[in-house]
Amino acid sequence: MTIVTMPRLAALALALALPASAHAAPCAGFTDVDDQSSFCASVEWMKNRGITLGLTPTLYDPDSPVTRLQMAAFMYRLGFQNAFLKGGNAFGATAVLGTTDAHDVEIVANGIRALHVRGVQDGIFSYVNIAAGHPLNAVQLTCATILQCLLADPIRGGTVAGGGHHDPLGSNRVTDSYATVSGGRGNLAGNDNADEGDSALATVGGGENNEASASRATIGGGSSNHAFAALATIGGGELNIVAGRGATVPGGEQNFAVGDWSLAAGFRARADHHGTFVFADAQGLTFPSLAANSFNVRASGGVRFVTGTGPTPWSCVTSSGNSWSCSSDRALKQDLVRLDGEAVLDRLAAMPVYAWHPKGANAHVRHYGPMAQDFHAAFGLGDDDTMIGMQDADGVALAAIQGLNRKLEGEVAALRARNEALEAALRERMRRLEDALSALTNELRASQDVAARR
Repeated sequence: MTIVTMPRLAALALALALPASAHAAPCAGFTDVDDQSSFCASVEWMKNRGITLGLTPTLYDPDSPVTRLQMAAFMYRLGFQNAFLKGGNAFGATAVLGTTDAHDVEIVANGIRALHVRGVQDGIFSYVNIAAGHPLNAVQLTCATILQCLLADPIRGGTVAGGGHHDPLGSNRVTDSYATVSGGRGNLAGNDNADEGDSALATVGGGENNEASASRATIGGGSSNHAFAALATIGGGELNIVAGRGATVPGGEQNFAVGDWSLAAGFRARADHHGTFVFADAQGLTFPSLAANSFNVRASGGVRFVTGTGPTPWSCVTSSGNSWSCSSDRALKQDLVRLDGEAVLDRLAAMPVYAWHPKGANAHVRHYGPMAQDFHAAFGLGDDDTMIGMQDADGVALAAIQGLNRKLEGEVAALRARNEALEAALRERMRRLEDALSALTNELRASQDVAARR
């Protein structure tokens, strides 16, 4: 009959579990076990995992026989307290599953790799790369040779959260540090070159065949979108390209944001200059920006700005062939007071109007107009004395026109009355002249008749 001793039990437990770890003298702190013993690693492994703590903290008593009850206790501690079991465990501490050497960890479901975890040690720092989803998903470079991958800098903190496809072109990949692909298929975060940091922090949320290949570039989803510049953003859509630093395409199709800090949206909008905003409707033709720092909108169905709420909010609208039309409904207004146009005209006549040039950009352009301070002092309109509301300028002009019309009507009426009086006096004078002429004519005829009779 074979007697099971403590060293043999330790060796048996070790054979059923994990490889032995390195040991230190004395072996596992037990003075009665030689650190050169072939069983030292087994004894240390059992103590480190709480399978046995020895006879005392310093004595292992290696040659004592083990009873079947003791063996049952040891195997219970090994199989239940130190192993992951179907249905779960209650370890009383953080459960640890993985490797302590340089090998990766994989989790397999139904014979298919579902999760691949790689620990990357870079000097004193540690990083973890995670590739989940389809087995072809990967956090690694596409290298022509193994040597090329070995010579390249290691990827740090890369994540593929899921998705992928059985076609290699449909797999999701991360090729730069701290980059992420959340899901979808055929997506790439990184630029797949030997420098793992030049496209760090790139992100693809999902969708299909999207490529965020610059540092901190982001693509939310959609299909066949490409963000090539640092801090570039594509919200979604299809066939959109961002090549300007900090530029954005929120969505749509075939939009290009080429200028730095530009935005292109809609269909075939092109922000070719820095700091431009371009929106293109679905008309189908490419709509490009023409200058830097400009706001460009193509809206063949019209443009409408609405402020406020309610069934009839304040708004301004323009459409093809029409100028701006802004809300002026009586139902939107209160405290109506009819203006004295002549008084407005007098104030307007006293207000100075200048020829002027703007400061800064377009300083060569000449303008006519009042200063906001003078306009506010004359009429007290608007929120402050630094701006003139166009509705106020229009209102003053219309009231002044009415006042001018009344003045002209009064003057015309006075002139007409004067003319009528002059005409009446002239007619009276003409009548008298005609009467005098008639009397003179009659007198002349009478004289001629007298002379003829003599």
